[in-house]
Amino acid sequence: MPVCATWRQGAGYFNGDGTISISDTSNRPYKLSLSLIFVNQSYDQIKNVRDFLAKCHIGTSNILKTARGTANMVAISEFRSVKRATASMLPFLCKKEVEGRAALDYYEGRATGNQLVAIFTAEVKSGSSRKAPQ
Repeated sequence: MPVCATWRQGAGYFNGDGTISISDTSNRPYKLSLSLIFVNQSYDQIKNVRDFLAKCHIGTSNILKTARGTANMVAISEFRSVKRATASMLPFLCKKEVEGRAALDYYEGRATGNQLVAIFTAEVKSGSSRKAPQ
């Protein structure tokens, strides 16, 4: 099994089996939290991704099962880690480039929460993006 050793490879996994999740963490309007979620049916493969992220000092969750139990997942949810991982993958993102840029714009104050949600919604409707498997 190939080991994830570069941001180019990490972005490849994310393009194929990743998503950016938006959560309202404060019950106040426009206060959104983002998570980068990597999903794979292979435990060993998702462990490779998690190990790479750890080497890059990116904080992640433990390896978890998706809601339906059909795949394994690891999430990046801490603000600085989301920013650092997104910025590091961005030059290599294809399918998720628009969402990655929008996420960074939101976290760096160049976009509002409403703009972020509108961009994500448009990407899903256009078929450019999809939700992570559950």
